[in-house]
Amino acid sequence: MNRNESALNSALLTPLLDRIIPLSQGMPGAGEAGVGAYVAARLWESGELAATFERGLGLIAEKSADAGAEFAALPDATKDEVLRDVEAADPAFFAALVEQAYTGYYTDPSVLAKLGEETRPPQPSGHKIQQGDLTLLDAVRARGPIYREVPS
Repeated sequence: MNRNESALNSALLTPLLDRIIPLSQGMPGAGEAGVGAYVAARLWESGELAATFERGLGLIAEKSADAGAEFAALPDATKDEVLRDVEAADPAFFAALVEQAYTGYYTDPSVLAKLGEETRPPQPSGHKIQQGDLTLLDAVRARGPIYREVPS
């Protein structure tokens, strides 16, 4: 089996991602936003992550079949039960799934645009950084160095 074949199975991955980050207040779910392609690309980059996903997606398919249908066809409450069972059985997979879902979702230009964020690279313009109160450092500056000079 191709090392990311199971991740490319959109019949499982798309509804799975939509349960991790569901459609809400005009925002698309992660599956609907195409995060599956992001996940598949990450799996090509890491054999360890691919093996983790292959194991975890297989477990989801197995637990879904035990519940009576493929994951996509299950009621939402049953999908959540399946995911809780998978999280308990394979916490490393579940943590990787959530991390990849959120990273893919919140770096997607269409999602960022809906959030009102600019979808440009951070440089060369840079992002505006809120200016802090640098007078809070006055006591540290007045104290002077607290280290010992070492002769060279």
